[in-house]
This record gives sequence, C-alpha cells and structure tokens, in this order.
Amino acid sequence: MNKILKLIQLILLIVVASKTVSQPSPDCPKSCGNLNIPYPFGTRDGCYMNDTFLVTCNHDSSMSIPLLGTNNILVLNISLEAGEVIVSSPVIRDCHGTESKNSNDQNGLNLTHFSISPSRNKFTAVGCDTVGVFIGYDSSRKHVTTRGCVSMCDTLGEIRNGSCDGIGCCQIGVPDGVYGFAMQSWSISNNSTIRDFNPCNYAFTLAEGYYNFETANLKSLENPRLPLVLDWAVGNQTCEEAQQNPKKLCVQG
Repeated sequence: MNKILKLIQLILLIVVASKTVSQPSPDCPKSCGNLNIPYPFGTRDGCYMNDTFLVTCNHDSSMSIPLLGTNNILVLNISLEAGEVIVSSPVIRDCHGTESKNSNDQNGLNLTHFSISPSRNKFTAVGCDTVGVFIGYDSSRKHVTTRGCVSMCDTLGEIRNGSCDGIGCCQIGVPDGVYGFAMQSWSISNNSTIRDFNPCNYAFTLAEGYYNFETANLKSLENPRLPLVLDWAVGNQTCEEAQQNPKKLCVQG
C-alpha cells in the first residue's frame, strides 16, 4: 500500500511539475552507461527539472560514468517509486596510526540537496582496536551531529562472522536530517597487540543489510563500491510539510 501511495504521489508530482517547468526534449539521453536516468533527472540542459537533478555523464575510452551533479559521486541507481538515489560511498582506513583516508583521499560526502536515509543506512567500523566516528551535517553545514562506536577483540577465536556487535565490527544508525558527512577511524593502542591479523581499521557508511562482516576483513578490506541510499524530493519542503499543501508533493524514501 505504501508503494502504491508513493507511485500515485509521483504521478501527481510530475503532472504538477509539467505545468511549471518545461518537459524534457524527446531526444534527451535516457541512460549513462548501465544507469537508467528517468525524469526529473537528466544529463544536459532541457532534460532535468533543475540543477539538483543533473547527472553528469563522463565518457572515457572504455565506459560512461554517471556522477551526481558536478560532484565526483558515482550514481549506482535511481528509483522513482522509492524516491531514492543510490550512490557509491567511500571507505576510510587507518593503518598503524596513520591518518584516516581512502584511495581517493575522501573521508565522506557533501550532498547539499540529497539527505542520507536514516532508515536505510548504517555507519560501520571494522577492527579489533577501533574507534569509528560519524560526523553528520545539515543542509546548511551549520549543525553537526556526531555519533561513534567502538570495536574490540584480542584473538580471532572470539570473533563471529556476520556479527557487528562490537567484537571485530560495530554498527550504529545514521541520524535524521543529514545532508553530508565525514568519518574518522583510529586505533586505541596503535594495533600493537593484534597487527598480525588486524593491521588496519576501517569505517564506512552504507545501505543496511549490504555488508556482511567476515574475519578476513580484519586482514584486508579493499575499497569496494559500497552503496549509500539517498532520499530525494522536489522543491524545498520535506514530505511532512508537503502533505500540508496538496499543490506541492514530494517523494522520499
């Protein structure tokens, strides 16, 4: 029933939008690489509702890469029915006390117009001597919300695959109203007693249920393409505000 309601809202949204903004040209690209790009998103002028919904399609010799707006944030999927955009989320690491970083020297995302779904994502830290911190920002980047978790263990024998209960891996929820975030991760004692099986700590924010912890991750966790779920809406109102005004509808996850 909820999905049907969202679909009805989306249909009404597009009808309302058609009266206030020009419709996309029939020759607008419908995809970039393997990504389908439905309106109100688009890849060039005349194909998207406004700049919020721009998807930059970068072309190289082997593939086309869809990026959200003008940021270097890889788009993995766009869902009209759910009101969600799934993007690639970075992984940071801390090895022997070095500065938290990933291969792109990126420790978070700045989204501005897209909120990070609090019901669909988790912040995760992996390690046996690990503190992980999630720092969330509102759309103005003036209000900061900080959350963290600690993961500890002395031997591999006490760790359970698939468990993120604070032994080898810990997880916490993402706060509501977050439009950007940074992450930090460090070792409490510089991994001094567990370096043979856990040389680095890791932290990342991703879609709940996607990551399944394994003890092998303590030895090495390559930077995979982890999905992060973003909510999107049309206009400047939240869904709660829009419900008070039937002329302004929105879709959010």
